[in-house]
Amino acid sequence: MFGSGSNRGSADKFDIKVDHRFNEKNLVSVKFSYEYDHGKGLDCFKNFTDPCSGGPGWTNAHLFAINDTHTFSPSLLLNVTFGFTRGVWHLDAYNPQGFRILSQIRIPIVSPEQRVCGRSCHLPQ
Repeated sequence: MFGSGSNRGSADKFDIKVDHRFNEKNLVSVKFSYEYDHGKGLDCFKNFTDPCSGGPGWTNAHLFAINDTHTFSPSLLLNVTFGFTRGVWHLDAYNPQGFRILSQIRIPIVSPEQRVCGRSCHLPQ
C-alpha cells in the first residue's frame, strides 16, 4: 500500500524591538517575540499505528528581553540584560483518533488509585 499527501499547518509569528538612546552614554532596547503554530501531519494509514504523523498539535512561545548598555569610556562598556521565555508544546502523539489500544487487547488499565494503594487497598471491581 502506497500513498502520498502533505502535512497541514499554519504559523503566526511576530517580533517587536524598540531601541532608545537616552543620551550619548546610555542605550536601552526592549524586545518581544510571539509565535503560535498549529498543524496536523499526514495520516498515512488512517489508524492509530500511523508512523507518518505525530498527531495534531500546536506550539506557543513568548520571549521578552530588555537590554541596557552604558558606555563609561570608549574601551569600557557595561551591558546588562534581563529576559525570559516561555514555550508550550501540545501534541496528540500517534493517537489523533483517541483509540484505546490497551482496552482493545484486554490489558487492564491501572487507575491512579491503584498506583497509590498497591495491594493494601480494596478497590471495587
